[in-house]
Amino acid sequence: MAKVTVKHSAAQAAAPAASLQARLDRTVEVTDALGRTLTLKKPGVLDQLHLIETLGATAKNDMYLNIVVPILYVVAIDGDTVYKPASKRELEAIVQRLDEDGLQAVAKGVEEHFAAPAGEAGFKEALGN
Repeated sequence: MAKVTVKHSAAQAAAPAASLQARLDRTVEVTDALGRTLTLKKPGVLDQLHLIETLGATAKNDMYLNIVVPILYVVAIDGDTVYKPASKRELEAIVQRLDEDGLQAVAKGVEEHFAAPAGEAGFKEALGN
């Protein structure tokens, strides 16, 4: 059997890692009906795990998850950093800050620019759309 050896230059070897990092760092901006600029970035798996841990038994409620999972994509509102919620109270504060207009803009932005979260269809149903 023939042996094949592929040699890459350092630049070629770094290209896939740079491409992956660029995808992980990608943000998009959407505007809600109130004119607020919402900056979105795809959350990591660890962010989702922390959300489930934060929610505890509530994480079994699919309708609730359908609303809150897209919120993990929000990293800024009008340039003000939005930190990942570390408690249910912090999560509710983000929901209240976004309100219906912001939640709808987030759902649309996630759908258009990122792979939709598993419950995105249910999220739209929860908002009555």
